[in-house]
Amino acid sequence: HHSNYDRVLVESGSLSETQVGKGTRWPQFLPGGQHLLYVAFDTALQRFRAMVSDYPSFKPVPLMETDSMVQYAPPRRPGEPAYLLFLHGASLVAQPFDPDNLRLAGEPFPIAQNVIYYGATLSPSFSVSSNGVLVYQAGFPISELKWYDRAGKEVGIVSRPAAYWGTLRVSADGRRVAAVVFNPENGGTDAWVFDANGRESRRLTFPPEVSRRPVWSPEGKRLVFGKSLPNGSPELTTLDLDGNGHEQTLHQAGPDTPHALPTDWSPDGRFIAFDNG
Repeated sequence: HHSNYDRVLVESGSLSETQVGKGTRWPQFLPGGQHLLYVAFDTALQRFRAMVSDYPSFKPVPLMETDSMVQYAPPRRPGEPAYLLFLHGASLVAQPFDPDNLRLAGEPFPIAQNVIYYGATLSPSFSVSSNGVLVYQAGFPISELKWYDRAGKEVGIVSRPAAYWGTLRVSADGRRVAAVVFNPENGGTDAWVFDANGRESRRLTFPPEVSRRPVWSPEGKRLVFGKSLPNGSPELTTLDLDGNGHEQTLHQAGPDTPHALPTDWSPDGRFIAFDNG
């Protein structure tokens, strides 16, 4: 989540650190190679903002707020503006842009809805080409949680159709199912718990945090999952399901451990195994 940018010289392969600040993401050169477009976290706004700077001296010029990386689309015809494409929520937006003066050149307008993105890394499902062709993915796949016997026959339904992320865990007593559901509100994922008989559900986490891969404690009273905030390091977090819903951070990822995603909780309750990326 926090990284430096390095510059590689193609001729020699030599590597040097650039002066772009920490917490910046998704750098790309504008045509001509003299300016760099990237995204940085604005601590005052607590939002990400597109930035452009001259290269290599790095004098940043703030542009618009964004929920994803920003891609540059060149003018279609001489005299027309260029565009910056980015996501605002699940809407793909085009912002007219004057690349010669490094400034916005008009009002943004939406060009596609329900575009899939992963907010934790500002990763969008769209790409624009230099000749004006756009490709994107819209609409997260909807699925159901169902019980099947070993012969493959459906024997019960656990939940309503939703945008399940694909991570499922059944509690040791078989009475509850923990699942991860995609949230288009912030391009993230939330942890939910469902009764195995399909009668009740409970949402455990909410934006702006992103929660992934819940794992049950042996006695079924707690879950451990990976949690991250928009500009924070990923954490390994436990949540009490009974009582006051107390959360506890067990481990905070550092620069060399980009993830903290649990894989198992030992039967004696003493150890949690996790993937650090």
